[in-house]
Amino acid sequence: MTKLFKQIEDLAGKNCTHGSPGYPVAETIADIVPYNGKSLNGIINVPLWEIQFKSGCFTILKEQSLLNLRNTGSCTYRRAAGFDAYEEIHMI
Repeated sequence: MTKLFKQIEDLAGKNCTHGSPGYPVAETIADIVPYNGKSLNGIINVPLWEIQFKSGCFTILKEQSLLNLRNTGSCTYRRAAGFDAYEEIHMI
């Protein structure tokens, strides 16, 4: 996790949009921390990361989605709410 953290720590403080595809909301990434909560949708033994926004909202990403965000400036991922819904993050 340390190696990944060094790759993503510069995302904190950056502006982005976040939300359902087609319904972006302007946000600022406040922090990115390892997720230590309960398993989500049966995801077990997979490192997860929590992106915290200045608005107070947050989202949980798998490492690959976080790397996609870092490397391409955007990612689309399945929400962990137990139903088939997707969200997107795009760096501005």
